[in-house]
Amino acid sequence: MIAKGPQQVIGLAKNVWFYLAGTMDQGLQLQAVPNDRQLNIYTDACEVCTGCHLVMWGTSILLWKRGKQSVVTASTAEAELVEILEGALAGDAVRMVLEEALDVKARAVSFTDNTASISIITADSGFWRTRHLKKRAHIKVI
Repeated sequence: MIAKGPQQVIGLAKNVWFYLAGTMDQGLQLQAVPNDRQLNIYTDACEVCTGCHLVMWGTSILLWKRGKQSVVTASTAEAELVEILEGALAGDAVRMVLEEALDVKARAVSFTDNTASISIITADSGFWRTRHLKKRAHIKVI
């Protein structure tokens, strides 16, 4: 928006600054289950190359992103797979910050609702048509 409407961006920024100035005595409280060292990553996508991922620590949302995917996909399974990978990257970044800030070892776990993308990631073999997807999904599966 900076290039298209700089005056609108300045107006929005002023609103954010006024809000922050008026809430200086407030804050966010992040809660986690005691001794729970699991970072949960939830992903979903649709066939028009739009996806969303959510990174949670306990009951606290640490990161949420929704938008167009970086690559054009040919199927829903491929779109879901791309979003799983995007979520895994975001979760890994958040995990690194958590480990540095809290001095704990955390484990990231991804959740999705698409069985086709799960089978592409976890299957030892697959169809020749999905071979390129298998190569894209070279993440560690537990």
